[in-house]
Amino acid sequence: MKGCRIKKGGVFLLMLAVLVISRSLFLDSDIPLPAVTEYCAIDEMYYNHAAFNLYHYGEYAHRVVPYVNDVGVNNNILENLLTFFTLATWGNTYYGLRMASVAASALIFAMLWYVLAGGRKKRETMPSQPEHGETVGGDAALAAAAGEEPGTASRCPRSRLPLSLWMLMLIGYLLVDFPFLVAGRVAEPTIFRILALAVLLCLLAAAERRGRLGSPCTSFFLGLLSLGCVLFVYLYNAFVFAAAAASVVAWHWRKGGRVVLRHLAFLPPEPAWPFLAMRLSCLWF
Repeated sequence: MKGCRIKKGGVFLLMLAVLVISRSLFLDSDIPLPAVTEYCAIDEMYYNHAAFNLYHYGEYAHRVVPYVNDVGVNNNILENLLTFFTLATWGNTYYGLRMASVAASALIFAMLWYVLAGGRKKRETMPSQPEHGETVGGDAALAAAAGEEPGTASRCPRSRLPLSLWMLMLIGYLLVDFPFLVAGRVAEPTIFRILALAVLLCLLAAAERRGRLGSPCTSFFLGLLSLGCVLFVYLYNAFVFAAAAASVVAWHWRKGGRVVLRHLAFLPPEPAWPFLAMRLSCLWF
């Protein structure tokens, strides 16, 4: 029984250590040419202007001249807060500036592992033996698709090892993906936009494990977190609204149109729209 299980915890910690070390080495080096990374080094200061304000002056928006707005303060709030903490830890150095991106990539890695491991655990604990002579059609079909015999959940099924390997391959790809590598070593918003979406997916996975997807409160918090991805992370994350609405429809469409509309009424919550309007006015006016 033990021989057919992969020690996922140890493998995860090893891969996480490789990710952090590979992103941290030579972090104070110059950014490659824009033709390679499609990123300009001067943008690092612009996107983290508020973090340096907090570090040097103790305030998020510091106006040198009272009638001139501070530049960059309306950018990624999540990024600036995390960068402020790394500046306070490593000082006013490139490590202080860029370690926030390293930490964000490590958090994304861990959250994706949590989401995939939860799906695998659910697959392995699904009942496959019918009770009192009843037929479990969905479980039997799933077992047949995985190359198993129905009713073998108590034994070590053949699909466990491939499923573990697939999960490790999906996670391990992040270690060698060049865009993810660059985003995890440069102080720019991309990695923090991914982090916000990873937090959203992680919370939804936790709700799904606890059987809370059908609750209106879950739809409300999904809308609230979706707004947070736009208001406090990046304006172009607005596509999350459509993804959240599609998710709500997918969860509840079998229950009827009234149930779907009731859950969509919480997504996004109407009281938060004035804050979105204020955010847009700060960005564009």
